[in-house]
Amino acid sequence: MWKEKSPGWGGPLILALTVTFIAQACAGDWFGGWCFGPRYLTDLLPFLAWFLVPVWTSIWARPVLRAAFVATVAIALWVQVVGAFYYPSGNWDGWPVNVEHQPHRLWDWSDNQILRSWNAGPAAPTLLDEWVNLPEN
Repeated sequence: MWKEKSPGWGGPLILALTVTFIAQACAGDWFGGWCFGPRYLTDLLPFLAWFLVPVWTSIWARPVLRAAFVATVAIALWVQVVGAFYYPSGNWDGWPVNVEHQPHRLWDWSDNQILRSWNAGPAAPTLLDEWVNLPEN
């Protein structure tokens, strides 16, 4: 980004995002407890997307960067599908031990939340079941 002609908002935005990230990282429950992914940091994503603006033409002009970008977007969409339709299958947050008691599990690549939810299969659509089975008044 520094090589590209960055708009004037780039520096202050990086500073604000960094301060927000550090504030979240210093919190005791920085990962957000029982949830899919680090939910407190999702607020930063729309702002991070703005950093694509100055480099978008460079990404799209180079086939290798374009392929890497498309692959990254595909993986990100798959992760969102896992979070929307598979989580909390696999009970990653609670087994073998509660993630709030041992947050080091968040860094375990051999047993991570995404793959365990994916391997456990789709979650039961309990919200839909509750809505469909509402008692009639």
